[in-house]
Amino acid sequence: MPAKKKSSSSIETVQATERQFKEALAQAKELKSQSREARRKLKQAKKAAKQASKAARVARKEAAKLRRQYEKTAARAKTQPKASKSATRPKSIVRRRKAEKPAVITAKKTRTRRSPMPPRPEPAPAQELAPAGDVDFDVAFTDADLETVGPN
Repeated sequence: MPAKKKSSSSIETVQATERQFKEALAQAKELKSQSREARRKLKQAKKAAKQASKAARVARKEAAKLRRQYEKTAARAKTQPKASKSATRPKSIVRRRKAEKPAVITAKKTRTRRSPMPPRPEPAPAQELAPAGDVDFDVAFTDADLETVGPN
């Protein structure tokens, strides 16, 4: 009987060892998955940091450009004394005169056509209308003719 006990205990140890191996294998797969996910997140974070860096660089360049423009404008404003109102009036009058249209309007050039225009059909001869006294208003017009069309 002691032989049977040894064999059952060895089977139990083999099963326990297999169970430990499978648990270790599952844990290794989980750790590998976590590592892969961490690498992916790191890559995304690096990409976002790079884009933010580029955007910051563009913003700094734009701010520097606007700062230089402001400094130039401020320097011009300091060096040029403000003109009096009497000095600005003649300039505005001159500008108004230039903006006026000429009195004589010349014909504009028209584009030449490659094919001649088709002749227009002549209007149909007018039918003679009956004298106004002979027309019955109720017969000549229906309710649909008298309704207003659309908003005015």
